[in-house]
Amino acid sequence: MLTTGPLFLSARRRRLDRRDLMRQFHADFGCRLQPDGPHPLIASEKVRRFAGRGTEDIPSEELTKFGKFQLISDLYGAAAYSPNIGRVLEKYREILDDEVGKVFIAALGLETHFVRTKSGDQVDLITWILSLEQFRSELKTTEYKLTTLVLMKSESAKPIPKLRLDKYGEGKLPRPRFFTEID
Repeated sequence: MLTTGPLFLSARRRRLDRRDLMRQFHADFGCRLQPDGPHPLIASEKVRRFAGRGTEDIPSEELTKFGKFQLISDLYGAAAYSPNIGRVLEKYREILDDEVGKVFIAALGLETHFVRTKSGDQVDLITWILSLEQFRSELKTTEYKLTTLVLMKSESAKPIPKLRLDKYGEGKLPRPRFFTEID
């Protein structure tokens, strides 16, 4: 499992803790958490943590040293803050298990990020990600009202289009970003 960003988010004035979010992600992923005791994955060697570098800057060989990822959770991590979102998504695709791998991206704030496509249309980042043929994707809302993009690899061998960060907008974090598709 690769987790980017903190695991604590607010929804409806209730502070969700790591267990709430991981329970929902694992339910979506088809796993079960033990009712009591430590999280079964956090207590195992199957969880790998990387800190201090952008997700897109960590070599795939280092990330997949022990095998491809079955679960990547991006909760206010690389998707929300990276100036290289196209490279982040390409990295996720490279390290994701072909058969069962899923990426969960919290959609909070992503509706304020925009992409100008090659055709000249401006769409929000969520719509752009959902339109990528490199992933089978869906938008889900959990019982905690957390909207999540769920991505699975598709058969497409085409690279994910490159994006150029044109500017940051004003506002609270994550600040709005404006990208242009260049590839």
